[in-house]
Amino acid sequence: MADLVAWVVKLDDDHHEVVFERSEARARVRGARKEGLDARDTEARREPRLDAHAPGPVPAQALLAINWWLECSHCAHRVEEEGCWRCADNADEEASHEMEWAPPVTRGQDVWCSEACREAEARERTERRLAREAVLAEVRQTLPSAEVASTVVTSGTGTVWLRVPGCKGTVKYEWPTGTLWAEVRDHAILLAALRRPALETWKSEGGAVHG
Repeated sequence: MADLVAWVVKLDDDHHEVVFERSEARARVRGARKEGLDARDTEARREPRLDAHAPGPVPAQALLAINWWLECSHCAHRVEEEGCWRCADNADEEASHEMEWAPPVTRGQDVWCSEACREAEARERTERRLAREAVLAEVRQTLPSAEVASTVVTSGTGTVWLRVPGCKGTVKYEWPTGTLWAEVRDHAILLAALRRPALETWKSEGGAVHG
């Protein structure tokens, strides 16, 4: 049986996928399946320079080395093997003279415009993790019986959707305001869980309880 080799499948004018298969037909089917396309609408060509990375995935550095461009994992700028021209232009403007391009940084399949971009993403990831921990700690204190359904945390804000025992609908908790949103039919049950008196004001889509 033939070995797996690298194929570049063209899914559309801007989207190409590297797959490892034994034939062009198999490569087109695999590439199309990933995007829910018909294999007949795709094209495939051999890329022997990537054969060594079978069965995949291909590291970002290997793709940059054969003149692919990738999106920065932090700022979504276009990154080429030489670096990021947008970051280079910004650096030139700030310094008022031409600066040397900062080399891109890669880790596995991820790529960043520069070490500064990688560090910025790491900081933001840490901030989001700490914020999420703070949000969940506050939720557990406010409604210890609730089960967390999903969480969205951004810089300085967070939203948690909760399943509260007895409530028919999902309860939304907003951080850092401490506001809880629930359907009107769950008003009494939520207030009982919070051990609060009845609310005086409600909005059209439900009720808001301020912590």
